[in-house]
Amino acid sequence: MPFTFCDPDDANATTAANAAGCATTPEAMGPEAGETRYAVLTPFDNVNDYNGFALPGPGCPAGICDITGAAIAGLGAYSAAVAVTPLVFGGIAAADALQIAVTVTGPGNIVVTLDGIRTRHAPNL
Repeated sequence: MPFTFCDPDDANATTAANAAGCATTPEAMGPEAGETRYAVLTPFDNVNDYNGFALPGPGCPAGICDITGAAIAGLGAYSAAVAVTPLVFGGIAAADALQIAVTVTGPGNIVVTLDGIRTRHAPNL
């Protein structure tokens, strides 16, 4: 997923050097209005759209689902949650780095968390 100052649907998404450079839609933490993980026309389109995303949840009534919202066989006893937070990282300001934590809980209440870091890069920095 991109990590841009503007929503990727914004005309200036690939050129904006800051949020003020967006034509209409600066990015904010979480999905923009109308965007969902399962939408064909308005899917999540920026890494921060996943902040607060959880399975099961809206569009996925049980367990873990694929991108169409269909349950994946064998994963009905699992749940997942995503947290995206700004992070100061190696001299990079929190406005330009995100920590993404995906936490999966499985049978027997076993919890596994994977963390990753996404930095903003040219041409948007």
